[in-house]
This record gives sequence, C-alpha cells and structure tokens, in this order.
Amino acid sequence: MEKPKLPLVKMGSLLWSDLSNLPRKTNPIFGKEFHYQSPSRVNSCILDFTEMRSNLGGKHCNSGSIGFGIGLYSKIKLKLIKESKIVFKNEENSALLNHFAIIIKKITDYEGGFEIEAEPNSYPHMGLGSTASLTCALVNIINIALGNPFNEREIVKIEAFNYVEEGKDGNLYPGQSTGMSGWISLKGGFIITTAEAELVLREEIPNNYKVIVGIPPLEAKGVVESDIELPILERWSFHDRINSAKICHWTLMKMIPDLKAKNFKQVGILSWEMLIAGTKGVPAILAFGSVKPLECLLELKQAGAEMAFMSSVGPGLIALTSKNKTDIIKNIYNKYNYQILVLEADNKGGQII
Repeated sequence: MEKPKLPLVKMGSLLWSDLSNLPRKTNPIFGKEFHYQSPSRVNSCILDFTEMRSNLGGKHCNSGSIGFGIGLYSKIKLKLIKESKIVFKNEENSALLNHFAIIIKKITDYEGGFEIEAEPNSYPHMGLGSTASLTCALVNIINIALGNPFNEREIVKIEAFNYVEEGKDGNLYPGQSTGMSGWISLKGGFIITTAEAELVLREEIPNNYKVIVGIPPLEAKGVVESDIELPILERWSFHDRINSAKICHWTLMKMIPDLKAKNFKQVGILSWEMLIAGTKGVPAILAFGSVKPLECLLELKQAGAEMAFMSSVGPGLIALTSKNKTDIIKNIYNKYNYQILVLEADNKGGQII
C-alpha cells in the first residue's frame, strides 16, 4: 500500500500567531555576530499520546512530555544586516531555518535581514532532537539580537506551534511538538511540559550522572521517509486513551515529588513503568522490526541504569546513570553493535558562546 502523502507547509506561513501587541517592537543590535548553542533533548515519555498531532488547522501542542537536556549541541552564528534579506552561509537546513526567520519578521517590526550560519547536532532523525534544537537555537538568538521582544513562554510557543520538518526533498512538512525542546533550549535540566507547551517542572540533574546514548545501525530517515507511518501513530494514539490518565496521575503524584527530592533511582523505576504501560514505549520500540532494542533496554535496566528508554520515536536509546556504571552500560551497547555517545546532562540551556 502506498504511504499517504503529507501536506506541504508554505515557507514562512504562520501556523500560529495568537500573541498580543503584534507586530512587536524591536531594538535590533547591528554590527555584532552572535554565536549561540542550544542543547538537544531526549524524550522519555508522552503524557497523552491521544493529543499528539501535527501543527495544522490551529491545533496546539497538548500531549505533554517528559525529558531532559543533553550535552549534544546545535549552533548558530547570526548577524543582523540592514538589507531586508536572509542569507545562509550553508544550505543544509536552510529551508527550515528560513521558515522561522520569515515568521519572526512577520510578527515584529524588524525590517532588516539576517546572515545565518548553522551547525546542527550530528545525529539527525535518531530521536535526539536535532531539528528542534537547531530551530530553537535560531529563534532564541534572533530574539536576543532584536532586544528580546518576546518572553520565554511566547518564544516556546512560537517555536512549538509553528514547528515543521524539512524533508530530504527540501520541502517543509507539518511537525509534532510538545514544547519540550523549546524549554530545554532555554533552561536545560529535567523538564515536564503539559498542554499548550506550558512548563510544569524543571529540576537540575545531579552532576554525578552521565547520559549514555546507543544508536542502532539503522539508516537515518526523516519525516517523509520514516517507516513509522501516520496510520501507526494514529493507532498508538487510539490505544493510549487507556493509558494517558494513569501516566498523568503517576507524573503528578509520584514523579514530581521524586524529582523534587532528587531521587533519580525512583524516577527511573517510574519511567520504566511508563515505558511498559505507555503506548509510546514498547509499541514504538517494536515498530523498528526487532525486539533487540527492547532487549537492550532491559539489560540496561538490569545493569543498574537509573533511566533506560528509547528517546522520542527513536531509534536512539538512552541510559541515564551514575558515572561509575559507564563502562557497564557501554559494554551492553557494544554487545548490540550500537554506536555509543557518552555525554553530560545539560542543566544550563542555550548559551551565547
């Protein structure tokens, strides 16, 4: 059966602009080149997959999410120019970034242009937030360069509600966002978001933990080429109506108190229960046609990793664990022939560098 075709998104089209006092007044800083980096995010759980949908027809980001920042960065160099044009130093992701640059011009009084050089994180379409961290880096630094016309909540909503993906064909397609990447790009740390991309909780991850990523030997596929098709996502969404209330209850009544107490061992136990009970967990892992990722996660958990999960819709696997277990976790990934990244958790968020 032929895959259903995704609708195209017109470059710079506003999927959402429910903001007051538009266009916002700006105080642009000319003559300075800004260098900015944004951490990537990993996502362990969606609170309500029945609300996970693309940003079309005024639909918002109502699914909620749990995740944290990692020391894998997307970088932007930005310079404001007097001419009303947008210039890219490299073509990679230029359609995606041009989309957001045009949107910022539409909702502000800024009449000048931008010179943009982008460096995304090196692991696209692996569940590590490469696209989102890059767009967030751009929007964040443009906001800074224009004198901060938008506050943090507004910036996250602009990024999340207008989120798109760039296909290998160069076209833009509707994206799905929870606001997680936006908040992590600003604040870092362990983040829980709820409907409308609102921030519920942010806690720092203790510095004695490492984030160890295992990347299966699979071809990176974008939104158009992905094997996880829209009907599969819709099926997960339908089944998750049974689980969403339970997961929201666990988040509010158990996970948040554990995070406040810095009890990451208990957070990890609860995260594992969510992986088993929540539709984004086991069915998403098995969608890659093998039980090996699930077997690997089970071994990671049995070896003592506080958290073990597949990030977003994968295929990258994540272990958050104390530093003294790093070699044990690496040995498990090596057994499955996974590429390994040993990273720090990011508690700082986006930074001018």
